[in-house]
Parts: sequence; C-alpha cells; structure tokens
Amino acid sequence: MNIIYMLENKQKQKFYIGQKVECRVEGINGLKTIINNKTELPYYGSSSNIEMQQDLLTDKFEAHILEIVNDKTKMCEREEYYIRQHKAVELDTYYNLSYPLHYNKRDFQNSIKNEFGETYKEYAANESAISKRINSAKKIGFNTLEDFYLDVYKQLNKTQNLAEIARHYNVERHTISRLLKDVNINNFYNQTKTFSKRLKNNIIDLRVRGASIKRIAFILNQEFATILYYIGSDKIRNKSFLVAKRNNLTEDELGYKIMKLFLENKGIDEISKELSLTTLQTNRYFHKFIRKHIEINDFNGILKE
Repeated sequence: MNIIYMLENKQKQKFYIGQKVECRVEGINGLKTIINNKTELPYYGSSSNIEMQQDLLTDKFEAHILEIVNDKTKMCEREEYYIRQHKAVELDTYYNLSYPLHYNKRDFQNSIKNEFGETYKEYAANESAISKRINSAKKIGFNTLEDFYLDVYKQLNKTQNLAEIARHYNVERHTISRLLKDVNINNFYNQTKTFSKRLKNNIIDLRVRGASIKRIAFILNQEFATILYYIGSDKIRNKSFLVAKRNNLTEDELGYKIMKLFLENKGIDEISKELSLTTLQTNRYFHKFIRKHIEINDFNGILKE
C-alpha cells in the first residue's frame, strides 16, 4: 500500500511526517513499523535531519498511518496537507525541515527558519550536505567524518596529489575532492588538538537554538568538521545498522543469536518470528555472520570423512 505516515519518537515525543509507497506496517518489538515491500527492511523515513538520524540509533520510533493513498500521483499533495495541518515544519516537536520539494513553495522555502538568518531551504541543504559526507566517509571505512579528515591530514603530509590520496582510499579522485571541498584540513587538525569545554558549550547552545552545523561553524569561526567533532557524528549511523541496534545488540551479537537458534534446529521463519525480524533480515545477518566467522578450513575434517 501507499501511505502518508507519522513516525513518533516514543522517548522524546517528537514526530516526523512523510510518505512511502509499496509498503506495509508490521509489529516489531511491540512497535508498529513500516516495512519496505521491495527490500523487506524496516523503513524510518528519508529525512536529512541530523538530529533525527541520531535519535533513530538510540530511541524507539513507532509508525502511525495518517492516510492510505490509492493514487500515487497524489502522494506529495496529501503529504503536504498533513505537514501543514500539523505545522510540522514550523514546530520544534517535529523533525520535518521542509515541504515536499516539487510543490515549489518559494515564499516559504525562502522565509527565515531561525534567529541566525537561515532560510528553510538553506537549513535543509546544509544538513543534507553534511549527512551525505558522513555517509561517504563511512563507505570508505571510517566510523566518523572527523576520523576521515584526521587521516587525510596524515596523507596530505606525505603528498598533495589528490589522485594518489584517492588511490590510497581506493576511491575516485572526485570523491576526495568533494569530501575536501570547503574544508581546511590544517585548520581542523589544529582546532581539535586540544579540547575546549567552552567551545563545546557554545556549539551545543547554538545547536539547541536551531542553527545548522555549517552556520555554527561560520558563527564560531571553526571548520564544520570541528563542530561535528564536538557534537559527535559517530552517533549518526547508516540505517542498515538499526535492526541490530533496536534489539540492543551489535551486528555480531545478533548474528550469533540467529546462528545459535539455527543450531537448535529452528527454521528461518521460526527464528524471524522469535526475534521480531523479517525473513530477509534473518537471512542477511545469518549469512553475514557465517562469512565473517567461519572459514573453509573449519570443514576440512568433515570433507575428508
């Protein structure tokens, strides 16, 4: 089905309104959860709001269907209707940063969002750009964007050739260029050599008052990566990690739990039901655990027999 939904943060009582096509709602760990019919994975929205991405790691979210929409062409229209009805963009109790983009609400998008002069459009663009960089750093293999920049600092001391640095990380040159755009790595390194409690308090204060990461960096004359360093972008994780997190387990622990139940002669369907997972999730964690922890040598004795 195609739905307009509201996600509720059960801890904060904060909400997000969005739309999702070809999905269903199932109970997982006692909470109504949207399931993507194509991937069979839980769906928690596509917001670029960094606060929401952080909260998805630690808090429990429940989905509420606001409307089932039969005509897909009406999805954005109905989404906007509910966002406006709930004043989701204006109120701090909602994660929504903007209205559906195709609606071209120029007057609103260009109106001021916060006391620091950012428009709603600027704020959403700033947060989205940071989120994309964080995800890129993770794909390269770093836990945080700050860790990546600190490693780049070491590489730049060896060579200024971006093509060589790109080869070091096994990525295209344009990926490195994009990640380094508008970042002074030397400044970032110097700004993070010593910890400043006063700076951290100032950053938190500005963040609470609604400033974007980039606007905080501008106000405090710091690199935006330095702002992330103090806030802690390690809390912002790719959504694929959420399944294990929501079970209060690491990926390895969930894989081990699935393997243990499998060795107790339980089938995938039975394991999925017991752990409140979809069968696709169970299979993925099961195979990932096997590939990581079991080698072909473990079967040599059996094969010889």
